Amino acid sequence: MKLDWIRPLLGRKAPFTTVSIDVTREGGRADREVEERWRSLHRSLQEAGTPTSLLTELDEALGRPVRRLGARGRVIVATDDEGILVDRLVRVAPVTSTAVRGPVPELLLASLYGDENVDHVVVLVDRSGADIVREGWGAADVAWHATVEGSHDEIENVRAGGTSEGRIENRATDSWERNAEEVAAALDGLVTRDAPEAIVLSGDKRAVSLVESALGQRARALTVVVPGGSRNPGAKEDAFQQQVEEALEACRAHRRDRVLERFEEHHGKGGRAVSSLADVVDVLRKGQVEELIVSSDVAQQTVVTGS
Repeated sequence: MKLDWIRPLLGRKAPFTTVSIDVTREGGRADREVEERWRSLHRSLQEAGTPTSLLTELDEALGRPVRRLGARGRVIVATDDEGILVDRLVRVAPVTSTAVRGPVPELLLASLYGDENVDHVVVLVDRSGADIVREGWGAADVAWHATVEGSHDEIENVRAGGTSEGRIENRATDSWERNAEEVAAALDGLVTRDAPEAIVLSGDKRAVSLVESALGQRARALTVVVPGGSRNPGAKEDAFQQQVEEALEACRAHRRDRVLERFEEHHGKGGRAVSSLADVVDVLRKGQVEELIVSSDVAQQTVVTGS
């Protein structure tokens, strides 16, 4: 699992307030149930002496519904002085929603299931442009929607007949290509700026092909083409979302395989990959960990380090 999301917590002053809450939204009373869970946790934090200003910030954050595909749990870590430092979505809900204050943050849930998150964008294209949605998996507040409308509007390949037909067809094809290039340029810039792990591309088949061909090498390597998406309302959304989920699962499996391959390659070779508890704790304490592999069959242990 990647640990860069933990960095905002380093060097911060205790106490830490950690909220691990089930945000599953299924069924008619889903929103009400999430509100009730947080209301109970709010009371427990209030009784534990949490400052009113922090409780207000948590109220605002948890009052914004999470409507992200596959979101089941949410982990928020905050300090009294600096407020919310980490706000993570995970694909597995906690068995019991909890809110605790202590000298260290409670990161077990976010750590165990952090590997399930794939930071990706969904791109729905047609011959005039694209809708781009960044899901922001992992960070609950990183999600946005953008629209790219191509500046070339000769998009209808109309059957006119006679010598004009070929010219109209050529102008339409040229417009499709120019619009696809503008969409591809937007995606190339997004990859450079935000570094998503995957681009899920769907929509009009011809437009998908043109956009994919126009992408730069880096963005193209991240792109997965999925059928069934559309910019138009009325598309079979559930079937498409299932296709997206299957594509993301393939990304997760590939990522795990790459990490395990690197571990096997470097284990025991100059200390670049370590496995003993003492060595793992040492490199964690030094902030030298790029990836952490957690085995589900290892008995839970408590480690105390530092002063």
